[in-house]
Amino acid sequence: MKKYLIITLLVLISCSSNEDNYEMKDMTIVTGIKLVNDFGLEIGYLGNPNGLFYKKEKDQNNPSKYVKNKIVTMYPIPAVNAFELISKKNILRVWILRGQSTSVFKNVVFEDYLTNDLYTANEVAIKAVDEIKPTKLTNSLSINASKFENGLYRVFVELEGGEIYWENTYIGDYNNDQDSIDFWK
Repeated sequence: MKKYLIITLLVLISCSSNEDNYEMKDMTIVTGIKLVNDFGLEIGYLGNPNGLFYKKEKDQNNPSKYVKNKIVTMYPIPAVNAFELISKKNILRVWILRGQSTSVFKNVVFEDYLTNDLYTANEVAIKAVDEIKPTKLTNSLSINASKFENGLYRVFVELEGGEIYWENTYIGDYNNDQDSIDFWK
């Protein structure tokens, strides 16, 4: 009996993968990235991006429907040397977290689950590899991306009023890391 139990456990362990252990609200997972040009225009996406730079609000013309109101814009994505953040409100803090790619949630409609109060500032700060605080009140920032290693990241932005929004990006020369970019193709 012990022999069968051990074999069963070994089979279960060998069949499970790290991706099965991700939770949708894990703040480090990157399920895709939006492709955003140098002018802030979305030109496509890879995978199923789980960023939240918008707020769902009731449509004024049809209260039974919702519209996405963009709160923060980040560009370019991917970023090589720098990226820009522009917000409708003043930016209090920016955190950069190293991201972990996964394709587990490729069929999830994230806008049904993600809200700007999903994470607290303390939770994000603990996992951050960098924190940037503007020296004065501003709704736009230029972030030096050249100090980060090539790879996937999540950029979290805290705005006046405590709202936290985030977006996924690749930082660095992705031509030397095509596996990360091709992951969701």
